Amino acid sequence: MIFTLFVGDRGLFRLIGLLKDRATIRGEVLALEAKEARLKQELTSYTSDPVTIEKLAREQLDMVRKGETVYKFPSK
Repeated sequence: MIFTLFVGDRGLFRLIGLLKDRATIRGEVLALEAKEARLKQELTSYTSDPVTIEKLAREQLDMVRKGETVYKFPSK
């Protein structure tokens, strides 16, 4: 009976292992929630901040304002 108390499927050692797993998973959940908040803020910035939108248009789409001259140099 004592063996079952400590080693069985519902034993003390199993319980301690599950508690450690739960703590690890809670840490992962907190990290994912922080990442989600950061991504939501980034999405808001991409859709409503004119400075960010212009920066993305210039960097990713090679867009320029009227009257600007762009010089491109070949990379080595």
